[in-house]
Amino acid sequence: MLERATDLALQNKAQIELIHVVEMPSFPVLEDVAVMGLPSMLDAQLQQTLTDKALTQLAKFAQGHQIQQTTVLVGVPSDEIVRFAQQKMSM
Repeated sequence: MLERATDLALQNKAQIELIHVVEMPSFPVLEDVAVMGLPSMLDAQLQQTLTDKALTQLAKFAQGHQIQQTTVLVGVPSDEIVRFAQQKMSM
């Protein structure tokens, strides 16, 4: 699939940008502790850890395939991909 995308990009003088969306896991067990603020603290730390790991892995993959642009987003994948595409189209 990436090979086909690369061919299309070359034919159309375009660039490929790899996108990865980090979807935060939910912790229904921790809902009882929400009053103390614990889940939000865990979410922030977990989000940063997952985002950092995704950035590292995506950059490594991109470098191996001569792709210059990578983006890591956080949220619901379908929503974030559509939002990202709409923003790119409006540029």
